[in-house]
Amino acid sequence: MSSDRELIDKETKEHLFEYYEYKCARCGYDDFPQILQIHHVVPVSIGGNNAISNLIILCPNCHRLYHSGILDMVDIRLYQRSEKGFYLTTKWSDP
Repeated sequence: MSSDRELIDKETKEHLFEYYEYKCARCGYDDFPQILQIHHVVPVSIGGNNAISNLIILCPNCHRLYHSGILDMVDIRLYQRSEKGFYLTTKWSDP
C-alpha cells in the first residue's frame, strides 16, 4: 500500500520537539522522550498539513486516548507551551 502522505521534514521535527521541550503537550510526560510522537491536529486525511501550527507532541498514552475517542480535539489541540509550562488556550498559533 503506497501513500502520498508528505513526510515531516527533519527541521520541522526538531523545531517542534524543542518548542514542546521534549514533553507531551497534554500531560507533560518527559521520562523517556524517545517515545514521544507527533500528532496532526487536523488529520492529513481531511486536509491537514505538516505546518507547525497543525502539529503537537504527545506521549503514546495521550495519542492513543485521542485516537480511541476518549479524548477529543478540545483536549488535544488547545494546549500550548508558555514560559511557565503548558497551559490551555482558546487559540492556536505558530510558535
